Amino acid sequence: MSDFVRVMIKWEPPMKLLQVAQGILTCEKQINKQNQIIFEELFSCRVKVENGSHGYSGIKEGEGIPSTPFNRIKDKLEIMLKSYHNGLALSEYSFFWIQDEYYYTITTLYFRKGIPKTRTVAVVKEEMEAIDIVRGNYGDIHETIYNYCIIEQLQPGLYPTVLKEMWFKWNPIKQEYLGCVKPKQVAHMVSFSIG
Repeated sequence: MSDFVRVMIKWEPPMKLLQVAQGILTCEKQINKQNQIIFEELFSCRVKVENGSHGYSGIKEGEGIPSTPFNRIKDKLEIMLKSYHNGLALSEYSFFWIQDEYYYTITTLYFRKGIPKTRTVAVVKEEMEAIDIVRGNYGDIHETIYNYCIIEQLQPGLYPTVLKEMWFKWNPIKQEYLGCVKPKQVAHMVSFSIG
């Protein structure tokens, strides 16, 4: 299940005649862990929309704006604030949800004397697109020698965490990649796309 980012803005009473609204924005990540929902705060800041523009300022000591989590969702937050400014239909609380973005890498692999030789051939944002590339052997990613292919779901960031693996093996009769279990030779290995 994907993680979601929960954004809550507690608005102060809007100054409608001046077309100004401001409040406190809190951003939390919703994590589903062991059948329990946990909210992890990413950042808080003061937000203001005025005359078609908008601005942010940090309110937590040492946090500041911009921050890495803030930068990742800044564009989406701006769209939210602009839409609220246009109508200024501000209730005391406003809630938004942003689905966390993931990347899907496609890495082809073969074994030489028991040692895996890999090559990452694609990075996409949609799981189904990654599967289509592999199943369709787009761009001839098999190239006659890459008998295995792995799709890894990565969380963006430094040294990204692999959240999920999908393995495929080349079927010489059908001339296509079919789903398979992870080869025993690499059972202890992860993160094939970045080495």
